[in-house]
Amino acid sequence: PINKNGSHGRVRWTFRLQDWVAIWRFYETSGLNTSEIQQSVKASAEDFVKAQPDYNGSLTNIRIALETLIREIAFAQGFTSSRSGNTWGPSLGYLKSKGFIDQKEEQAFASVFTFISNGAHVPLGFSHEEFVRLGRNLCSSMCYFMVKKYNA
Repeated sequence: PINKNGSHGRVRWTFRLQDWVAIWRFYETSGLNTSEIQQSVKASAEDFVKAQPDYNGSLTNIRIALETLIREIAFAQGFTSSRSGNTWGPSLGYLKSKGFIDQKEEQAFASVFTFISNGAHVPLGFSHEEFVRLGRNLCSSMCYFMVKKYNA
């Protein structure tokens, strides 16, 4: 591929800055505990662009960001009185049971989470880098979707 400078080489950045600006603004103004989410997003990007990329680390960190966002929103919606023990699956189910998300949205979140959880098993035809880029983009899109719903 041709990078921004017009030379051939690996294209490493997958998220446009403006895509994350909206999410970052949400994190800063939502009232949610978002420091772990922000740290996970940053760690995912850093792992992806290292001189020797840590692709598994990159996927793991972006998955943690998605999981933490779901748990934080469920907590804010009254799922539990404590953040401890507030896990991914029950949090997602709670959001559906409260009508915050519908069945199809719950399935989409669960499917993306499952898809990127198999990061070590890259589908035929994909390089590890391509698969991680896809996983990171799917996760960032799901985070953006959830942020928009929360702010609605």
